[in-house]
Amino acid sequence: MTYLTPTGDIDHNNINLLSGATTAPFLETMQWMSGGDAGTIQRVNDLFTALYSEGREMDMLDVLRILYGVAGMEFPQEIDSLCAHAEARSYFLLSFLDDLDDWLMDHATD
Repeated sequence: MTYLTPTGDIDHNNINLLSGATTAPFLETMQWMSGGDAGTIQRVNDLFTALYSEGREMDMLDVLRILYGVAGMEFPQEIDSLCAHAEARSYFLLSFLDDLDDWLMDHATD
């Protein structure tokens, strides 16, 4: 999957697809590892939101990589690939936060 169009612009659709495909499995694993504690994922969301809003995208990615490792999950190569492009990285992280918010809303009543 390519994350840039032939003209060099970011491909929003493909980045959204990547975020959607990777966010839910990651969050489901985090939920399982926390024993179903909804507060844990909310704190992760708060941390990621703060890092992103402060422009600390690389720190956000570092924390994401750490959490993948703690969960025993391999960090997706596709995410690593697009992170070399600043605009694609930023858009992916924004999409990830949107997907995380959606996931939290969907699981609020669980």
